[in-house]
Amino acid sequence: MGGHGPKKASTPYDAPAGPGYGETAYPFGLGPNYKSEGFEAITIITYVACFGYVAFGLASKEDDSFNSWCRREALAREVLVANGGEVEFGKYYQSTEYEQTSLDNMPSPIERG
Repeated sequence: MGGHGPKKASTPYDAPAGPGYGETAYPFGLGPNYKSEGFEAITIITYVACFGYVAFGLASKEDDSFNSWCRREALAREVLVANGGEVEFGKYYQSTEYEQTSLDNMPSPIERG
């Protein structure tokens, strides 16, 4: 910024200037003379691998939400009624057996081994 005349007072909204701030900006600070450090490649590979592991794990996990359990139970009861059966309160009609510890908690599957 060249020019003559009185210098404008700086405000908090002015772009920073001085010896610590360059004239040209580069993405992520990677200028033409940038030399990578030894740990950077390993760190980036680790971050990408962890992201892939978490993304794959979340995409392939079982749907065990309360709503999906209710939907499966309702469909099983609907099939039972359609075949002439009678629905009994407190009994589960899915192929998986469940036990209920209290009415406030979601029933948990019984492990048969």
